[in-house]
Amino acid sequence: MGKLDFNWSGNKGELSASIKSIDKAIKGGEIVGEIDLSFESIVVGAVLTWWDNLHLDGEHREPISKASLLPNGSDLAIQIESKRLFWDELALTSVRSSLKVGESRMKIVTLKADGLQGSARVEGSLRPGGPGWVLGFFGSADGVALPELFLTYNNFGQSALRSEHLEGAVSAAGTINLGWDLSGEFVSKAVKTNLEIDIDNGRLKGVEIFDEIADYLKTHRLIAPLVDPEDLRTRLSDIKFKSLESPIYIASSKTTIPFLKIKSSAMDVTVEGVHSFKGDIDYTLGFALRDLRNSREVEFGSIEDDGLGTMFFLAMDGSLNEPIYSYDREAHKSHRRKAFDEEAQRIKEAIRNSGGTKNSQSEDGDNEPAQKSKPDKKQKSKGLNDLDDEDF
Repeated sequence: MGKLDFNWSGNKGELSASIKSIDKAIKGGEIVGEIDLSFESIVVGAVLTWWDNLHLDGEHREPISKASLLPNGSDLAIQIESKRLFWDELALTSVRSSLKVGESRMKIVTLKADGLQGSARVEGSLRPGGPGWVLGFFGSADGVALPELFLTYNNFGQSALRSEHLEGAVSAAGTINLGWDLSGEFVSKAVKTNLEIDIDNGRLKGVEIFDEIADYLKTHRLIAPLVDPEDLRTRLSDIKFKSLESPIYIASSKTTIPFLKIKSSAMDVTVEGVHSFKGDIDYTLGFALRDLRNSREVEFGSIEDDGLGTMFFLAMDGSLNEPIYSYDREAHKSHRRKAFDEEAQRIKEAIRNSGGTKNSQSEDGDNEPAQKSKPDKKQKSKGLNDLDDEDF
């Protein structure tokens, strides 16, 4: 089969193919051979619209009961190159891919592309599984501009953190699994992701939610004496950090940040929690009390960082667009327990290293630090006016 030039709905390029037993393939038999596609441009939206309308011809469509791509016995190698690719607001360049397609499986040998000031390289496969089809990727993206990423995807459907708030470049490595049913409908609950995220030269500017945090801390009597809200507001208006690393997990329609420590120009903050696809949030933010005011001096003396109790934990629930703040007492207690356990372990190590008793791991256990976890909502928050012996 020779070369074929095409120009359809923005998809412009050249196709060349070498198919064995072409007559058999035309009649519905196996497809074996190679296809090379060289594009000037690919418009994904036009291809998806054509696919959606393929069976909308007024005829009854039989339900699909089997995941199948090509006739039985098929073995097709596909090479794709494109100078440009457009998918809604996403624009990529230098797209290159190598595929191997069989009866019910497509192997993505390699897929490379440049875009959003960065580049990506992944491998993967489309195969039967889960709700019908599973598209799995593993690979990495490097140097993607955060403002462009958020602008391209319309701030991911929320308004609390927008492209104009952001500076920096994000890199990610890990796995992504997506699912569709046999009719081609995307299944959001089938999304599973395990990524390591790294942000370089990050900056947060004018994030309104930080103003709300300063306002909240100002209004409650237990924390208000320790806080200089206007100084805090000023520092939070422009936050810079050199590097930020965190794992991110997605499963069961929820995104989880297990534990993240941010060292920034304004202060050090810990973050952990869950964000659902519906927009519901359940986060805990941890602040060192020494960072919540301009001066370390307060009415009753200086705040000494003993590593145990001088942290304030703020629960942020509701939604990103309408967050609800409260004091997370359970997170505070968990922090103190973990700190005490770690201190006890350090003392035991010091005794052992100084020639103390070999059995310093005494009968009370090895005191392995407990992992901090998000407690249930009904347990984690009390009013700030309800003083507890373990507070502060």
